[in-house]
Amino acid sequence: MRKSFGIPISLVVRSIREQEKRQQREEAFESVNKYEDYIKKITSLHKECCKILDWSILARTEKPIKPIYVNVNAKLALKRFKEFKPNFLEKIFPLLEKRKKKILYNKIYEKRIKDKEIYKKKYLEFESKYKEWKELIEIANNVIIGNKKVYKKIIDKFTSFSKIDFLCESLEIKIDDIDYFDVYVKVYDEQIIPKKIYKLTQTGRLSIKEISVSKLNELYNEYVCSCIFRIVREIFAVLPIKIVYLHILKDILNTIIGKLEEKVIISVVFEREKLKDINFDLIYPPDSIKNFISNVNYKMKYGFKEVEKVKRIN
Repeated sequence: MRKSFGIPISLVVRSIREQEKRQQREEAFESVNKYEDYIKKITSLHKECCKILDWSILARTEKPIKPIYVNVNAKLALKRFKEFKPNFLEKIFPLLEKRKKKILYNKIYEKRIKDKEIYKKKYLEFESKYKEWKELIEIANNVIIGNKKVYKKIIDKFTSFSKIDFLCESLEIKIDDIDYFDVYVKVYDEQIIPKKIYKLTQTGRLSIKEISVSKLNELYNEYVCSCIFRIVREIFAVLPIKIVYLHILKDILNTIIGKLEEKVIISVVFEREKLKDINFDLIYPPDSIKNFISNVNYKMKYGFKEVEKVKRIN
């Protein structure tokens, strides 16, 4: 039997093959994890929400305190200069004493510069905080008096919509009344759903299959409904409104003219009090939509179709 450095070739080959298998299993596990994490991310958007704001409390936010210039470092350097006492060598050699005094004297100037830099930094921080405080108080007071003109600004500033890449393509708000308004959300199309399903076989190998139309539609429905709840939760979190009319828009093929047209595929009326009863960690979003007045035309075999917007609640 041939040997390599005293080890049988067959054992070397077996070791290499086992190492390759381990690497393949690790790569397969990583691929499946990456796929599952992505699916989980786009279908569990509803489980998180931005901070809930109480505008009556925010309106009483204390004004930032303007910093006071304190030259504490320069004073300490001056104290050291005044209290300087030459040591034995400095008494014998006056030049050493003079040099040490000059160093201590120069330190006073250096520390004055440092104190000014510290104060400048604190003042710039104060100016930034004061600007934010002034804007916050102005917004809070406008909310309290019922000025709906600030609502769009609040959504832009205090929600996390712009920070979530796959939440929606666009979001438009139309305010007709102080207690409720319409939200038009343009969602991403089915391209957001991976066209292949990654799974591990019982032997730890990677299995990649084309996603079926029904499974793609099922995941897309879950994604869209998860987006809906995330959006409405954050709107209620930052605004003291009672009702949100939320309309989901999507490009749908018009088979008569052969062009894509923007149409409403889901229209829902959300009432604040009813939304409070939902445990968002445990819901299946497409089922939970049924708790509210809604227009939806969805089937697993063909996906979403155009619907009418829900009518106003009297």
